Amino acid sequence: MTGSQDSLVLVTGASGYLATHCVQQLLNAGYKVRGTVRSVKNEEKIAPLKALKGSERLQLIEADLTSEDGWDSALKDVTFVLHTASPYPGLSSTDESTITTAVSGVHNVLKAAAKVPTVKRVILTSSGLTIMDFDKLRAHPDHVFSEADWPENLEKLASYAVSKVKAERAAWDFVKQLTADQHKFELVVVVPFLILGPTLTDVVGGSVGVVQRFLTKPMAKLPKICIPSVDVRDAAKAHILAMTAAGAAGERIAVVYQPSNWITQMARNLSEEFSSQGFDIPTEEMKQDDDTSALDPLAQVLLKQRPYGVDIKIDTTKMKKILGMDKLIDTKSSVIDSAYSLFERNIVEKREGYRGPITAQHK
Repeated sequence: MTGSQDSLVLVTGASGYLATHCVQQLLNAGYKVRGTVRSVKNEEKIAPLKALKGSERLQLIEADLTSEDGWDSALKDVTFVLHTASPYPGLSSTDESTITTAVSGVHNVLKAAAKVPTVKRVILTSSGLTIMDFDKLRAHPDHVFSEADWPENLEKLASYAVSKVKAERAAWDFVKQLTADQHKFELVVVVPFLILGPTLTDVVGGSVGVVQRFLTKPMAKLPKICIPSVDVRDAAKAHILAMTAAGAAGERIAVVYQPSNWITQMARNLSEEFSSQGFDIPTEEMKQDDDTSALDPLAQVLLKQRPYGVDIKIDTTKMKKILGMDKLIDTKSSVIDSAYSLFERNIVEKREGYRGPITAQHK
């Protein structure tokens, strides 16, 4: 599929962590962009978007995932849709509204797309949680996860993971059931794992908040837990490549750096970079039978979900062959760049000895 720089791209949830990078890269590539936000009056959320280079080609409009209102006009004259918007209540939440909001959001966006003849392709942002099955990993520690995998027992998952599974399945079902009198568009699902890397906004979400915790509330000991991740700049790049990549239609594509990241390795990366800049970040690894009561709440959730000390391996064949992404930003750079962005945006307080980033950020 081809696309031109005259194409109009809709990015839902445009003020989000990943979405702002998508908007930035689209503008840099010369596209016209329409972004949906919950309120165009929320200056804290939209100011970073207005500050982007090329923002004269960016239009912001209001639309809500829970309502059908506004989506028909949001998709008017649009060629590509990046549906990145999704509620995030936290990894341990059991809030059922997260699930209904995510699923209704997919339905509302796709129903509108089916009415607009200019829409060629919809790119849906899923999550690595829709691929990983930790019961399977416990039974088969050498299993290599791929896009063919889905978690089998949703009852064991928190509402965010369930919402991503059900929203993605709803999208596939919707496309399969399009009737002859509806406009048929292509669907591609990008499946990023934990997203790290610099934030372009002052609102810290769940994933970059992991790095924030290391800097502000470090744990005395760290569990050996594997967390596959991808840099936000690569995740955004994958969405944009998926708009026009030949062979992408009808595919779900895992986007992740391999080998996988570990909580302990993240701490070591941060300690090496920031111990001389006023930060004491413990790197001692706890034993499997150690008391876990003093662990960060997020670490306790991960420890409960994931088998201790087991590497999580992901097949990245599709990412390489379909999207041509065979060289990703390494996890150490992602972690360190995350931290520097938190300091530079004054989200985390600098300490005496802080030097600031030395090298230019990845393009």
